[in-house]
Amino acid sequence: MKKQLLATCTACCLLALPALAVEQTPSSPSVIDFGNFTPPEDGTFVEIKVNGNLINMATRIARESEPEIARILGGLRSIRVNVIQFNEKDRTDVTSRVQSIRKQLDPASWDQVVRVEEENEDVGIYVNLNGEESVEGVVVTVINEGEAVLIHVDGSIRPEELAQVGERLNLEPLRQLEGAMNRDPQQSQ
Repeated sequence: MKKQLLATCTACCLLALPALAVEQTPSSPSVIDFGNFTPPEDGTFVEIKVNGNLINMATRIARESEPEIARILGGLRSIRVNVIQFNEKDRTDVTSRVQSIRKQLDPASWDQVVRVEEENEDVGIYVNLNGEESVEGVVVTVINEGEAVLIHVDGSIRPEELAQVGERLNLEPLRQLEGAMNRDPQQSQ
């Protein structure tokens, strides 16, 4: 787990090195505020925020060596990832925060494409669609036995490209998102 977190942080920092131009519009329906999290006293806490300026810089750096990734990144405005380990006494607070984030996702703009509630796992994947061709935003929320994972991708991207971004940034939920989105959401409920 720690190696994966370190790799994720490293990849995001490398991609975030460049930037100075895309403005994020707070009133955009694809912008979701996770709020601030307090790191747990014991356990892992990861917060990655890659905003427009860093994405622009990464796009410029990747243009020659990885033009396809540069094209994909060029449509993104921000990426945020939070991983919060919690103990049993903090479970209620973390679960409440995740439910609050899910309630921000206005059904008029956001579609829940995956919902899984099992014994030790609660997963919700939401997309803000721009017609039939692209996604303007993705929110992934996962609560499992002792960890919550929150991912927000803001920007224009094709569903099949989400897996490429997940691969590049070492974000497992995004790697699996394309297949999950191709499932009938009614089967997951």
